[in-house]
Amino acid sequence: MGFISDLAASTGQNEQGLLLIVTLFSVFPLVLFHRFALYRTSPTVQHVYGIVAGIALTCTVFGWFDMLVYAMTPSLVIYAVLFIAGPSSVVSAVIFFTLLTYLLYCYMIFSSEGYDINWTTAFCIMFLRITSAVMDLADGQLPEEKQSRDQKTYGVKRFPNLLEWLGFVWFYPAILVGPTVSTVLCVTAIS
Repeated sequence: MGFISDLAASTGQNEQGLLLIVTLFSVFPLVLFHRFALYRTSPTVQHVYGIVAGIALTCTVFGWFDMLVYAMTPSLVIYAVLFIAGPSSVVSAVIFFTLLTYLLYCYMIFSSEGYDINWTTAFCIMFLRITSAVMDLADGQLPEEKQSRDQKTYGVKRFPNLLEWLGFVWFYPAILVGPTVSTVLCVTAIS
């Protein structure tokens, strides 16, 4: 890494942790560029920018192979399952337990004796985001008279296209360490 390695060595900090912090600070210029150059442009342009920025940030910290194989694949598979089976409470439960099992398995495989900053850090945030999106989609499909106040507020009525889905899952301001945001807020902010 050059500069980051030298800085970590001279300050006695963990190189991966320092890289994460530097990358977190790089989100600010990306957000400013989005706000002043892309705001009110087409949603397609904004989604593509968000996806590319989210992938670039996570790959900078955690590596290209790990993020694209271990994290992109589940987000595409979940979208395909939702597209084929349709959002429902049963599908939500199956996706939740499948993702949770996958995350725990990956923790066991990729963990060491100390605290690890690896791709599972970002995937944990993605897990929360995907799970909430799946539940928001299921809530949006309920008849309106059966929805609670929160389900009416956060339930997603329209199934997102792939670009909207990936734009939400790879939402760059919050992909590295959170926070997670509502599907409705994220998609409507861009549209």
